[in-house]
Amino acid sequence: MAHVAMHPRRSTRIAAAIALASGLWLSGCSADSATEAAPLSGTTISATGALPRTTYDAHPHDREHVLEVPGAAFWVNQTALTDSVPWDVGADLVESLPEDAEPTFDSIHSSAGEEFLIVQVLGAAPTTMPQEPLYFPHESRVLVDGEEVPGLHGAIALESSGGLSGTSETWLLVSVPEGSAPDSVVLEFTQDDRTQRLSLIDGTRVESDVEEYYDTVLTTSHEEVWWEYRDETLRGDLIITAGLVTGAQVTPALAPAGWAEPGYTYLGVELGHTSQVREFTHTGQITLTFQDGSQLEPIDLGGQPAGTAQESTVWFSVPLDTGSATVSIEQTGSLDGTKLDFGVTEFGITLEPRPAS
Repeated sequence: MAHVAMHPRRSTRIAAAIALASGLWLSGCSADSATEAAPLSGTTISATGALPRTTYDAHPHDREHVLEVPGAAFWVNQTALTDSVPWDVGADLVESLPEDAEPTFDSIHSSAGEEFLIVQVLGAAPTTMPQEPLYFPHESRVLVDGEEVPGLHGAIALESSGGLSGTSETWLLVSVPEGSAPDSVVLEFTQDDRTQRLSLIDGTRVESDVEEYYDTVLTTSHEEVWWEYRDETLRGDLIITAGLVTGAQVTPALAPAGWAEPGYTYLGVELGHTSQVREFTHTGQITLTFQDGSQLEPIDLGGQPAGTAQESTVWFSVPLDTGSATVSIEQTGSLDGTKLDFGVTEFGITLEPRPAS
């Protein structure tokens, strides 16, 4: 059980968020002044200056020690274990005090068989996941031996759902059983039904429904190609349709489609179009042909037909081991009721693993 010494109590100004794996109770100079803290209650701490003589262990930040989602990456930068914290740091551990009790406590001690885990969690822009967040509901929570700590629900989150362009810092204070294993105290992040867990003890990623995207980080390259077509009988020397390939990209998650299916990723082909004839309507299909001859049409994300806007990205859902493929653009359309067919524009595209950094 937890014990406290005496000191003027400050109003609880620290945001709700600390894990208590089991009950704590506070006592002053006598047992009559003791009270119990709610199990699995908690708080975040805004700074560590109030924790003197605390020794922190640094943890690596690499591919095995990070949790990434579209828009953000989180990792455990440092941790510490202690058997007591100052009252004004852990005040939210106290659920209530007797009405006639003087709240004059100095410190809170961990209960028998437990210790306090202090964790610094940093956040920044991701390196393997998309830079832009998916605008789907997401939640984070802290689990101790499989039980959620209610006060920590949402303590780690994408800033205003807009991702992390800089660096964020969150300090957590968690009461854990002594000798807890790394996978027993975790930060869990779920987005679009895909869950990942990061150990708050040693910083390792202990579980991920999207682990394959850490193992296979792809990059793309493509052949340079452009096209330009005219029909002098319809519009003289005016360009009816012209365009070029402006780029390509791969991403494991895409709005509004969500995460790719297991074993797949999204391939985006970026196209630019122009025409000097406003009445021309492009009707040609865009397809992707794999090395085995099978073909794939773009996924439907709503809006204009794929590849018809002045600037557009055409998306395909492709296997992670696609390697090389060919993009084909049918250059067909209609003008003044006349169907036009300028043939097919083709170019190669390659997906390959990105060198490890």
